[in-house]
Amino acid sequence: QRSGRLVDLSHLFIDRATSACNGEEPSEENVTTTTHDIREGTTRSQSAPSLRNLTDVKTRTLLLLSLGCAFAILGAGVGLVFKIGSSGETSTPIEVGMTAEVGDLQVVLMGAERTGDRQFIEVEVWGLDEDQITDSFVVISGGAQIDAEPNTCASSLEVMQVCRVEFVLPNESVEPAVLLVTRGEERARWVLAGS
Repeated sequence: QRSGRLVDLSHLFIDRATSACNGEEPSEENVTTTTHDIREGTTRSQSAPSLRNLTDVKTRTLLLLSLGCAFAILGAGVGLVFKIGSSGETSTPIEVGMTAEVGDLQVVLMGAERTGDRQFIEVEVWGLDEDQITDSFVVISGGAQIDAEPNTCASSLEVMQVCRVEFVLPNESVEPAVLLVTRGEERARWVLAGS
């Protein structure tokens, strides 16, 4: 008789646990277990706290998963900040007249001048054969990224080419602009004095 009660009790817990995992809320009046008091030989019923504990475990599990996702997102954000911080955009600006190696491209900024909303630069380039080499050039001014105006500047593998490149700025700002040359994951930066 005692083993039969244990089997019934096991079946009851299995049924209730399955309902809880499926999102079904067990009613308290039906959630009872029968315990056998060996010493008195009597049978009494009481509310089963284990099913409530099962619901609590599900809630705690969801909270832990949410915290885990939040920490994963935070970690990815911190990694992105470090990656941006290590990029060429925040590196020390290169001085005028100094050679910068950006990938296979060699670049020397010889001079820069600004007239109204026009920014002009004079550069020497070499190290690879490529037409429209200034597609790799942008100027940052007033928070805007400006591409070079159409030009015939080309790079040669061995012969140094001198080019005058024009950029049209969004306004006649007197603030310094920034010249960026990017090749793949490598980047060089120059500060262009304002007018």
